[in-house]
Amino acid sequence: MANPDLLEQLLDQLAHAVSQRLVGSRAPAAKPGRGGGKRHFSPEAIARMREGARRRWAHKRGGSAAPAAAKAAPAKAARKARKGGGMSAEGAARIRAAQKARWAKWRKANAK
Repeated sequence: MANPDLLEQLLDQLAHAVSQRLVGSRAPAAKPGRGGGKRHFSPEAIARMREGARRRWAHKRGGSAAPAAAKAAPAKAARKARKGGGMSAEGAARIRAAQKARWAKWRKANAK
C-alpha cells in the first residue's frame, strides 16, 4: 500500500493548488517579488522626496527652493501680479447697480 506520509503530502499539494486556483479566478495574482503592505523608505529617500517637493513648489511659486523672509514680500507681490484676472471697480459698480435694479423690480412685482 502507498506511504501515508506521501499520500498526505500529495493531498496537501492538491488542496493548495485548488485553493490558489479559486482565489486566482476572483482576483488577479500578486506579482512575484512584490510584498504587500506599507512601503518603507530609507531616510535618504525621504530626504530626496522632500527636496524634490520643495523644488517643485518653488518652481510653481516662481522662486528658489530656499525660503527667505526677505523674499516673502516681493514673491507675494509677484504672485498677485502674475495671477491676473480680477474685476475693476467700475465693473463691480455696474454689477451692483444691475443687481439693485433686479431686486427693486422683484420687490415692486411682489409688493402687497
